[in-house]
Amino acid sequence: MKNRLVILSIMSLLIFFSIANGEDNIWINFVRNPNEFNYEICQRQVQDSLSGRYDRFKSPAYLDLMENYLFGKVLSLSRKGNTYARHLCFQFYPLFQGNSEYLEYLDFTLGTLVREDPELFLTLVKKYVKEYDNTPYHLDGMLTNYGEEFVDKIDKQIKETDERIAALQKVDRKDLEELRNRCIERLTEEKMLLVENKKRLDLKSQSK
Repeated sequence: MKNRLVILSIMSLLIFFSIANGEDNIWINFVRNPNEFNYEICQRQVQDSLSGRYDRFKSPAYLDLMENYLFGKVLSLSRKGNTYARHLCFQFYPLFQGNSEYLEYLDFTLGTLVREDPELFLTLVKKYVKEYDNTPYHLDGMLTNYGEEFVDKIDKQIKETDERIAALQKVDRKDLEELRNRCIERLTEEKMLLVENKKRLDLKSQSK
């Protein structure tokens, strides 16, 4: 009990100093300075927002992230390689259940890690996604939603799928083996579907 009170006191002080030295919206501070100090403050807000005390889309973290498109700015930091932003994106994923557009943006962003840093991707999935293919997370979406630049570009999708599979195959940590194989299996299925679609499209084009 005493330790819990100490932690709460420390976090309250962190939030106080963050607001005193920056903006009322703690995510503005994080976007400006995505460091451990601001990460801890934002993480605490996310945890509170997922506590069940708030109605959907009315939690502090959700409302703050919607302000001035801070949501997109945090995603941008993740795509640029900021580790704190990547952790936060996984943590606030459940906040956006029911908002398909924003979940799709999250899938695109988190999915890039499969190729860029597959070990980190698997580590974060294992850390934050307790039930790999059940709500509130969608591992399948992270693995196979490639983003707007891939829409209607089947050759590019096949190439990306191959690169994600190849990247995952390089991860040799024993504690990630089961999850790694599961992801490779899903991506292999996706590639087979894409190849079949390409064949159909090629045949359709030749018949014209």
